[in-house]
Amino acid sequence: MGNDKLELDAALESRPDDANLWRLAAWSFASKGQYKELVSMALRFLYPRDKTDGAVFSVVEELKQPAPEEALRVVKQLIQTNESNPSYWNLQGVLQRKTGDPVAALESHGRALAIDKNYAPFWYALGRAYEERGDRGRACDAYDKALSLKPNYSKVRLRRSRLCGK
Repeated sequence: MGNDKLELDAALESRPDDANLWRLAAWSFASKGQYKELVSMALRFLYPRDKTDGAVFSVVEELKQPAPEEALRVVKQLIQTNESNPSYWNLQGVLQRKTGDPVAALESHGRALAIDKNYAPFWYALGRAYEERGDRGRACDAYDKALSLKPNYSKVRLRRSRLCGK
């Protein structure tokens, strides 16, 4: 990967906000299991920038399943640069759930909703966190809120009907 890495490095140096380029980098590293190298590159180019949502999400998506701890590390660094980005807080919550920390996940989802309470996916994520903690009532309430904001949100509707019975 030596030459490929150098070419990718040069391309990212000149176009660090190019989400497609980050998707390529993320896939390239992740397909070879080089998660720490991907995180290192991501943090070097993305931190402390705050206009890189597409790039960030490309990297984190590649890491979310095989290396959630590494993905969480990227998101925590980004939150330090932009604490007012609710998507970062929500993504941190999702990753905290995946790494087995549902209490922290609830706190992160709460932070996302404190910034933007009118975005249905944040309510869905909060519902998932409550569901994983066994708090069925609060999960149903969160799913209801998500559906009130986005009535055709099929993923929420299905999950809610299975859990809450309506």
